[in-house]
Amino acid sequence: MHALKGGFPFYGELETDPVNAATGFRSGGGALVEETVLRQFQANVGDGISLGKLTNNIVGRLKKVPGQTVALSGFAPAVYISMDDVAATDLLQRGSLARYQVFFKFGPDTDVPKLLESILPQLERFRLGHDTVEERSGTSGGRWTTSIIS
Repeated sequence: MHALKGGFPFYGELETDPVNAATGFRSGGGALVEETVLRQFQANVGDGISLGKLTNNIVGRLKKVPGQTVALSGFAPAVYISMDDVAATDLLQRGSLARYQVFFKFGPDTDVPKLLESILPQLERFRLGHDTVEERSGTSGGRWTTSIIS
């Protein structure tokens, strides 16, 4: 399960069927589900889906997420819901494993490597990782490994 809040993705768009499902699920009460999950459970858009204690309607078929490879979806197919719906699932409890990512988008005049250099001690102190768009695309050659998008 993935939960989104805010403007993610900053670059590109979630591709869904129907097209308006990419924005509709963000207000809560709906889920985007990848094709492999729909096929596995013989489900369709409009059917119900249970995530822990929450039952939502499938509002769309998730076709593509910017920055994710097709191979990943075959290995770990995703269900996307609004971050506002996460508490209702009751899945985040003591002992639960959750991974949080925060994405930042800076203006074109921001010196992102310099900014990262200045906050590196705090990131290391809290054991936070980081990378940039250039690093993800393989164009920077830098050592940057939180997701900071410039």
